[in-house]
Amino acid sequence: MVMALGASALTTAITPGAMALTTGVPRRIAILSGASVESAGHFIDAFRAALKSLGYSEGRDIVIDIRWAENKLERLPALIQDLLSYKPSIVVTHGSAGVVACQKATSTVPIVFATAGDPVGQGFIQSYRHPGGNITGVAFNEEINKKQYEIVKAALPAASRIATLVNVNNPAQKHHLDDIPRMAKALHFDSILVHATKEEELEAAFQAALKAKAHALIVSPLAPFSGLEKRLIELQFKFRMPSFTGSQDWVPAGGLASYSFPTIENWRRVAALADKILKGANPAEIPVEIPTKYEVAINLQTAKTLGIKVPQGILVRATKVIE
Repeated sequence: MVMALGASALTTAITPGAMALTTGVPRRIAILSGASVESAGHFIDAFRAALKSLGYSEGRDIVIDIRWAENKLERLPALIQDLLSYKPSIVVTHGSAGVVACQKATSTVPIVFATAGDPVGQGFIQSYRHPGGNITGVAFNEEINKKQYEIVKAALPAASRIATLVNVNNPAQKHHLDDIPRMAKALHFDSILVHATKEEELEAAFQAALKAKAHALIVSPLAPFSGLEKRLIELQFKFRMPSFTGSQDWVPAGGLASYSFPTIENWRRVAALADKILKGANPAEIPVEIPTKYEVAINLQTAKTLGIKVPQGILVRATKVIE
């Protein structure tokens, strides 16, 4: 479930088909993704399905153009320029790096984000209730950062040194690095930062965590390593480093545990926001929404392989347990 912070300003509703007929051509929706089609394609499928349920037909009412950065965030500025050349009615993106690229590229085309950390602090919007510009969307709930560490402590009560894998190429990551020591102090553990910006640097990051005698490693939910879950899990077993993240795909793939929000639902909400804009609503007046539903997942097979006895307390909290 996603909670909106206020009512949206709406114009008189008209059918999508009628909108297309008034212009003679379908409206274009541009999607900019920092990930790959293999790792994020199912989110776009959910977005498309939600638009279809709202009455939109691709080809008749809308045309969707997609560009994938394949986890190479430096490609985002060129990709958004390419998308804007098609004169879209809306740009949809996810992750702070995507929002930054879109914001720099246009101040007039409406931008809707599926996830973004602290959109006010990063200057994307003026406030959650009144974004005030051409950007709105579904924000990343800041509580998830603290909850990640709480889950580690619940699953590994003896853990006193926790490493966090960060990617400083992500604007949101830079913004929140100062939060990690504060959370560590509040939860009584020593924090260790290990860095990677691409797949080739991941093994060195795990080696650094092991050298620092970390008891566990968190893949920061603000570090965009979408599509690299398999490699991260291989390294978890290679270094016998219990690993946690905010990705809902992590635990079924072999990760130890995760605390995540259902990203699929975010993309359905983005479709609803896009629908409002296509019907004439001003993104400056559409409140940014915040996810309120979260899931705790545990993989007991992974725990057994790593020699970890998972406490009953964390199992009771889990919404998904893989045995």
